[in-house]
Amino acid sequence: MRASTYLIAAVGAAAWLAGGAGPAVAGDAADWQQRPHVALRLSAAALGRGGERVPWAAVELRLDPGWKIYWRSPGEAGVPTTIDWSGSANLRAAETRWPRPKRARIWNVDTVGYGGEVTFPAALALDDPRANTMLRVRVAYGVCREICIPDEAVLTLAVPPAGWHAPGAAERIRAALARVPDRGGEAAWRLTQVALRDGKLTVEAESTEALTAPDLFVEGPREARFGTTVAMLGADRHKVRFEIPVEGLAAGTSQLVLTFVDGSRAFERRATVPFP
Repeated sequence: MRASTYLIAAVGAAAWLAGGAGPAVAGDAADWQQRPHVALRLSAAALGRGGERVPWAAVELRLDPGWKIYWRSPGEAGVPTTIDWSGSANLRAAETRWPRPKRARIWNVDTVGYGGEVTFPAALALDDPRANTMLRVRVAYGVCREICIPDEAVLTLAVPPAGWHAPGAAERIRAALARVPDRGGEAAWRLTQVALRDGKLTVEAESTEALTAPDLFVEGPREARFGTTVAMLGADRHKVRFEIPVEGLAAGTSQLVLTFVDGSRAFERRATVPFP
């Protein structure tokens, strides 16, 4: 990424801030690993669901005041955060969940990410729940203030079968999951229209609760470029229309991921949009 892009992406940090050591054995979490301007640690616990207990892990970050990292889709500038569990043992699959992000706009450029403290929970599927598990996660990110510093950390945590009983970690993971956009809840937040016309994506939605400051984050094909999101609230504040300039979408059908955020509420929807 060009140095100018790093600078542009970094200047908006304050707008978000309102809101490889050796393996450790899980009792609650591994020790904090200190990197430039951010500390990271890995924790794990089993959460109850119905009559079963499901293993979870979490990557926890604490950023220095004034510093930020980006969302999985950083916006018009920035370094996307990536979280890779592929080096783990006794782990069949891991699905990282992303907390609702915040937008920062500076010099007519939108960037998206996190400041302060942020936790990324991950739902795990083990090969053998009765065996020892070695969690290994590589976290790559750009940590930014006046400049952006590309960095990465490798976190490890050994979890014996009894180690998934970790009440402290379980409480933190539940709190993190409460910040993850809801993939259901269609009754609370309903998508009513998605259309593309004359280089502009239009998304309309309605909410059972009055809206305060709704925002929309759009992800699509790699070649797509999304501009500044403009939100227009209906008179009763239960309906909203978003308009987003779009470039680089090929003819055919495109799959979009739409993340709606309004205060502490967030919903994720997938949409198929036909393009002429």
